[in-house]
Amino acid sequence: KFPGFLDSLLFEQDGSPSTSGCHIKPDPIDPNLRSYKCGICEKSFSQPRYVKAHVMTVHEKLESLQCPECNKFFGLKRNLKRHIDNIHKNLKPFKCEICERCYSDRAYLENHVRFVHAKLRPFQCPECGKSFAYKEKLIDHVASIHNVAMW
Repeated sequence: KFPGFLDSLLFEQDGSPSTSGCHIKPDPIDPNLRSYKCGICEKSFSQPRYVKAHVMTVHEKLESLQCPECNKFFGLKRNLKRHIDNIHKNLKPFKCEICERCYSDRAYLENHVRFVHAKLRPFQCPECGKSFAYKEKLIDHVASIHNVAMW
């Protein structure tokens, strides 16, 4: 029942450890949609700009896109700015109208409302049907309750 079902889930990540996995998209399942490959390490991406950002961040480590506070590297200027605002300035301008919790990014606020207040649970266990808001929670559930390792 389990092989391949996690292949249908894709998390977009901004690299921030505190928000990793907040943006959720359905996986296109078509492998051709991740057909742009890094010429150095062969990692696949869905868009050429992601390959460029990957090469700049991982392989070239461009000095102009290095955080002056913690020396972390970024492939895109907007990601460096987001990092500085979120991590070093702790800016959280997006406020939930229901519980007043604040977020650094509009998408994080939207996910909060969907998962916490609207109780959206898009990740369902194929064994017992229990639903989860986050992929990581589903993986933990399957491993601990059904004794199946997901990776």
